[in-house]
Amino acid sequence: MDICDLAPGYIRAIAPYQPGKPISELAREMGIDEARIIKLASNENPRGVSPLARRAIEAALSELARYPDGNGFELKQALARRYGIAQERIVLGNGSNDVLEMAARAFLAPGLAAVYSQHAFAVYPLAVQAAGAAPFAQSFAEGFARRYTVRAETVATAIRIGDPASYARAVRAIRDTDGVVLAVDDDAILAAKAAVDAKKKADDAKKAGDLLGRAQDRAAANYRKNKGIKK
Repeated sequence: MDICDLAPGYIRAIAPYQPGKPISELAREMGIDEARIIKLASNENPRGVSPLARRAIEAALSELARYPDGNGFELKQALARRYGIAQERIVLGNGSNDVLEMAARAFLAPGLAAVYSQHAFAVYPLAVQAAGAAPFAQSFAEGFARRYTVRAETVATAIRIGDPASYARAVRAIRDTDGVVLAVDDDAILAAKAAVDAKKKADDAKKAGDLLGRAQDRAAANYRKNKGIKK
């Protein structure tokens, strides 16, 4: 058995992250002097390390053999003084990735959704998918006893995941037609992609979508049969 099979489908569906190419690698590929290359693709400072940061790093070298304060008490204290807020309102992370991952794990779960800017940081969709976070299908599964909402926290153009533009109209349409709402299973997505890849068909996204659509039709028919719903 492949150990990867033990991971949830929504984890296996995440495409590997492609990091920025190191300057040394680009120089070798293009035959260019490294000194002539300025890297702007990654979140790096072309002007070099800040003198203040360098002094702080050098001052901490003698303590590198010890675990740092995971709570970051002194940094939180300084930030609280600087911005006039309470320390308990400050969350520290190893870069924005870490903070986004913590937020996703704290507030998202299978059946929930998130809203983020279409052209935002690439880690937003990765963190959301890693949390297994589609709310309308979850509401349907519970007889619409509760609405699972997604709410934009910014004015940025956002992507709504599995949340209809008019919730009330969508619920009414489902009830009037004895409709069925099913979330697409992650394993079904992977199976459709594998089937398309095996046949090496053109327009992979459309072919995979067609396969998923037929699979969902069969799943909906089985759901109706098990629930005694007549079409």
